Amino acid sequence: ALPARLLREIGLDNILARVPLNYLKAIFGAFLASHFVYEYGTSPGQFAFFEFMSRYHAKAQSASQ
Repeated sequence: ALPARLLREIGLDNILARVPLNYLKAIFGAFLASHFVYEYGTSPGQFAFFEFMSRYHAKAQSASQ
């Protein structure tokens, strides 16, 4: 959700330390919501969000192992 140049110049750890938690949550929420709407549209099916989040959950699980 953060621009690549910002991550390169400042680094993720520094951003996490300097940006208030509420802003980080808002950035993450906006990123997630926009990607969901772009993929499924404004009238998704009943289980669309579960399918959408399953991919992110699988990526997070494989990254932590």
